Amino acid sequence: MFSKIKEINDLRSQAKELENALSQLSITQTSSDESVRVTMTAKMEVTELTIAPETSAEIIKETINAAIIAAQRKAAEHMRTSGGLNFPGLS
Repeated sequence: MFSKIKEINDLRSQAKELENALSQLSITQTSSDESVRVTMTAKMEVTELTIAPETSAEIIKETINAAIIAAQRKAAEHMRTSGGLNFPGLS
């Protein structure tokens, strides 16, 4: 029973470390006409958003969606190269 508790605590610790690492990874996505720039962490938190006046909602939406995809890829790459979380019994 105590070994299971230790495994859970270790997993929580690994998850917290991963969360901190993803908070440090950042991407910037700019629209093709450079009217929108989004910077976000690999944890999907927007840290900067610049929108030129008169920019269409469609361009804003496309740029934010592209930033989300780029952040997801960066997070996945980080998890792949760092080993991600080590789930006991699933290796």
